[in-house]
Amino acid sequence: MFSLLKKLFQRKTPKENWQQTIRRLGKELVPLSGEAETLQGELVRCIDNLKDEAARNGWMNWDIGDEESIEVLRRYLQDAAVFSESVRKQIDSALDKVRYAGERGADEGVFGYDEIEYLSQRVVEWCNHQKVLIYK
Repeated sequence: MFSLLKKLFQRKTPKENWQQTIRRLGKELVPLSGEAETLQGELVRCIDNLKDEAARNGWMNWDIGDEESIEVLRRYLQDAAVFSESVRKQIDSALDKVRYAGERGADEGVFGYDEIEYLSQRVVEWCNHQKVLIYK
């Protein structure tokens, strides 16, 4: 019996894709309201906030909270310990495009969906790079 249980727990589970990881991090680290206690949770909260504004609202409710999400991502996501200079430039450019979509780009048909996806993947990479939770 013990050997059967041991085999069950030693099975390899399939590796999460980035979408599964960001959902899991959101459930584990992001409170129902307010800021997260950890930097990892805050980055997930910020990208989820922007993703929600884009997908659910079509950027029609862009406000100071969205601006703050951009600034938090800009401040912490462009980490030289995690990303190369070229990736940090791509992150900066994606943040600029998302800001533009939110401020006025949606009126011109610019929604920044690809940039939101790119940034979400970088948030997952950044979180995976950290070995411990960083409390604010």
